[in-house]
Amino acid sequence: MTLLIKNDKCLACGECAERCILDNIRVQTPPCRAACPVDLNPQQFVTLVALGRSHQAAEAIHDSVPFPRLLADLCPAPCQKSCTRRRVDQAVAIHALELYLVESFEPAADRFVLASDTGEQVAVVGAGPAGMTAAVRLRQAGHKVVLFEAQDQAGGGARDQVSPEMLAAEIGLLADLGVEQRLGKQIGASVDLAMLRRDFLAILLALGPEAQVDFAVREGAELDAEGRLKVDTKTMSTSLEGLFAAGQMLDGVDNQVAAMGSAQKAARYVDRYARGQSLELPRVLESEKILPVRVDAQRVNELRWQAAKGLLAASYVPPADGSLEEGDASLAAVPCLRCAQPVDYYDECWYCLPCEVECPTSALILEIPFLVK
Repeated sequence: MTLLIKNDKCLACGECAERCILDNIRVQTPPCRAACPVDLNPQQFVTLVALGRSHQAAEAIHDSVPFPRLLADLCPAPCQKSCTRRRVDQAVAIHALELYLVESFEPAADRFVLASDTGEQVAVVGAGPAGMTAAVRLRQAGHKVVLFEAQDQAGGGARDQVSPEMLAAEIGLLADLGVEQRLGKQIGASVDLAMLRRDFLAILLALGPEAQVDFAVREGAELDAEGRLKVDTKTMSTSLEGLFAAGQMLDGVDNQVAAMGSAQKAARYVDRYARGQSLELPRVLESEKILPVRVDAQRVNELRWQAAKGLLAASYVPPADGSLEEGDASLAAVPCLRCAQPVDYYDECWYCLPCEVECPTSALILEIPFLVK
């Protein structure tokens, strides 16, 4: 079996792998996506812009994260540091494209569908970007969510970094999804952890980098060598039953976007706990193993030669303020090398064609041997 890929169209979205009934196809993870704390797929939205489908590119971002405007404004763009094109000449202007898309297109009002009500109630403590993200994910999972915040409004540290109008609009999603907010409630003072443990099945702490955790220690929570709450990095659980933690209160989570990513991960395990499922995930199946893209020095040299000869689309340097117009967006998107592609993993195929037919950009062609035809 041979997969023929139209390089300028591949989104690395995984649709072909999902459709393969023999579980034969794997899709590589592009370096930009591997570097993203919230698992955005830049190859997907950048390629859609290059194809003139900016509205779909924006939808891809809106469907991936609860607060796209907030994310884009706070993002330190680790994706660009990992961009393969950066090794050739100039990284693709991923962050400028992200800002362009979230500022140009509004999310669909019904983009989040709530799962069936589980009847369980969970608490999230801290209404900064991490806590807000966790609250939305847990509400999506069907739980009743109560969000506690020491200040009189949500937003946390992001209030000093983004415009009040944009933040207020993003916060509105919490009420739209039915997340109950209890503002002016500081844990360890007006809110007691013992009370939360009594009234809620699970609690997720999503506090800031300077958070004091004496309230948890009094309940028996363990601290690490740095004096921070001791957290299992696989499950985001603490030593106290039903107590989880995420965000910048954790060691190594050094910015708001990384905090949002840790909150998404923690919410998955809080959901499992609330459903009575084991926090030990089933073994990783062969089909779930990540295939990273490996671009060796020889390939980089080939790409540099192609760029010097004008055989690659010219790299694009965005304006200093990162703002793009529609025409600029296309120029910024085209230089992407689309370095992740589907892989014929087992070389087995029934030539049934769903992989080709369902590809959203018609990027994949299945080459069928003559004898099979």
